[in-house]
Amino acid sequence: MEHRHSPRTPIALDVLLYHHDVPVALCKTKNVSISGMLVATEASRFPLHTPLDVGFTVGTGDRAKHVRLHALVSRASSSVLALSFDPFDSQIRDAIGELVEAGRQQRSRWKAVGLDDRVTLRAG
Repeated sequence: MEHRHSPRTPIALDVLLYHHDVPVALCKTKNVSISGMLVATEASRFPLHTPLDVGFTVGTGDRAKHVRLHALVSRASSSVLALSFDPFDSQIRDAIGELVEAGRQQRSRWKAVGLDDRVTLRAG
């Protein structure tokens, strides 16, 4: 039996993965929690514990906010990547909490983060 410290919320969101600040893959989330996210990918080329950044947009129009979070690859297969966040980082908790709440309200209005117009949130 699996025991999770934070519940998963099914959310289909386009996210942009960065490796060493270079965008490397556009993926779709399957689920999100405070401690991580599962993303569908065509081919995982990242070994366990690879540091990646995850970029996405929450909200629309004047309320749109671009977010970029630090994550580590915690599981990889040919079709999915499990990414882990630091669940004790308040910036990550706030961003994921906002993402989950926005997802409940309006799931279809997210888009992947552009390369030039983003707010970066990273663990100190």
